[in-house]
Amino acid sequence: FSASGKYIYVFDNYTEDKTGLYKLNIEDFSYKKVFSDKKIDVTHVELTEDGRTAYAIKIDDGYPAYLILNKSIPEGAAFKELLGAFPYSSVNITSKTDDGKQMLVAVHSDVNPGTIYIYDFEAKKLEFLYQYHSEFQAKEFAQMEPIKFQSSDGLEINGYFTSAKPSEKAKIAPTVVLVHGGPHGDRDLWQFSNQIQYLVKNGFSVLQINYRG
Repeated sequence: FSASGKYIYVFDNYTEDKTGLYKLNIEDFSYKKVFSDKKIDVTHVELTEDGRTAYAIKIDDGYPAYLILNKSIPEGAAFKELLGAFPYSSVNITSKTDDGKQMLVAVHSDVNPGTIYIYDFEAKKLEFLYQYHSEFQAKEFAQMEPIKFQSSDGLEINGYFTSAKPSEKAKIAPTVVLVHGGPHGDRDLWQFSNQIQYLVKNGFSVLQINYRG
């Protein structure tokens, strides 16, 4: 529900096949789209501390991308600064104090298993808290590259490829195809994977396909 109690914000694919963010006016039952993408479902919405206002939307069309819905909201402005501080990364506010003055921020990427920070909202200060798999460095991990190609009937297929170094020059490393669950709902994302990094470290490239459905 919105702060005014007049609207309900919902995920929906009303009149289209991509899931977006909509709002329903519970007084006159009018329905309005807030945002949807032409190619991809909305992945996540960041809400204010009171849970009443959406200030940012995340979509994952290959790499993660964010849309700031309302920069005038202090939390929206702070989130924009956090995105600028961590380029080429996924940024997620995992929890907040009851007064909203401090929040836990999780940052990760294809080569970063996850870094946790404490963000002081009033001081605008970011403090390191914890690093997952701190025994490794990012340069030891292989990058996951978004790919796309046309299927036999001309529709676009998206996925990810993580390349291993071949054991010998002029040879191509063998490839493992990782198939996710489904047939609908689940998809692969650009993110860190223990399984993928293990396979690449042992000489196997990895192909992930976000199949249709």
